[in-house]
Amino acid sequence: MFGIGGNELLIIAVFALIIFGPDKIPEIARGAGKAIQMFKRAQQDVEHVIKTEIYARAGVYPNTILIPGSPAQAHHAATYGADFPYENFRPQFEAAAAAWSADAWADLFQTAGARYVVLVTKHHDGFSLWPTAVPHPTRPGWNMSRDVVGELTGAVRRRCMRMGLYYSGGFDWSIQPGPVQTAVDALTVIPQTPEYGAYVDAHWRELIARYQPAVLWNDIGYPASANPLQLFADYYNAIPDGVINDRFALLSGTAHRDYTTPEFTVLTDIAATKFETVRGMGRGFGYNQNESDADLATPEGLVHLLVDIVSKNGNLLLNVGPMADGTVPAAQATRLQFMGAWLAVNGEAERFAVAASVAGIPTSFHRSGEEAVPFVLESVRPGDVVLVKASRGVRLETVASALRAAR
Repeated sequence: MFGIGGNELLIIAVFALIIFGPDKIPEIARGAGKAIQMFKRAQQDVEHVIKTEIYARAGVYPNTILIPGSPAQAHHAATYGADFPYENFRPQFEAAAAAWSADAWADLFQTAGARYVVLVTKHHDGFSLWPTAVPHPTRPGWNMSRDVVGELTGAVRRRCMRMGLYYSGGFDWSIQPGPVQTAVDALTVIPQTPEYGAYVDAHWRELIARYQPAVLWNDIGYPASANPLQLFADYYNAIPDGVINDRFALLSGTAHRDYTTPEFTVLTDIAATKFETVRGMGRGFGYNQNESDADLATPEGLVHLLVDIVSKNGNLLLNVGPMADGTVPAAQATRLQFMGAWLAVNGEAERFAVAASVAGIPTSFHRSGEEAVPFVLESVRPGDVVLVKASRGVRLETVASALRAAR
């Protein structure tokens, strides 16, 4: 069921990435906005997106309100006052988050057919979602008093799902705020002091010791003063079947990783190594008050996307953006429930899956014992190609013919 080299990563996944923090109080963007992919776009595109298209995006609001003349700065001044600092959202967030239920989230993810869940423990604003014992270098106590990480980890595992943890190792705007306006700025805003390197290393080690995550999901690189290889060795010794993503380095492939994480990207070919496509249901990440149902991918489109990704040797990391009180917006929840309903019918066959392109070209088959488990390509609705469960015990040659015929 699992496998990347000697480590484990679930092969079939509706994978929930949850971004939750003080930025949920002002979270608002013009239209749906765009995902900021600072190290994957030309500098001109980055400048345009940050300056003109973003009011707020998960973890980006504390940056955009610092950009002179930006829509985010104008919105913030008009709504909260020009002298209202980002950290003042913390009491409002903690008050709203008192209503949050880890069990409600875990129930939804289980209904969605998720095999594992990843929680953002610290995003770019530097706010930690657990009562850390590691002192903050510049803003003492910049963390939740409630143990969101621990509560969700327990709820997820009680439902037999795996738990992974995200951590922004590069950006921490509570320590080095920027603002980031260009791709070059992004490089200079990553703290590189020995103190920050020790802080990040201590945070990761605390997370590993307390919560034993199945996945280390780092983002935006890692301070040069830290020693990620020693961290990896200690992690594997503690969690032998754990896996590590490719974002401990800014450039994928330049540091150890168990799998890659293309963002808002659909591969054209079957990958030789494991990957995980990460994206939101809409055009960006996190909760957005202005995002309508029309801004999100359709439920059928998300099933099609899942099948496409799995058929190419990948997992789907699908962002869930809750509101400040922990409520998952209805438009997101219904999509997760739709995917879960589809997986409830087809998930068993998919877990014994054939790796084949959506075009219907078979490449390899996984067996259950001695039986081949075939798939037939059909439509949930016109134009949406998906995999449905078929009977077992069919020879591989017959399966290949069926797949070709269904193109």
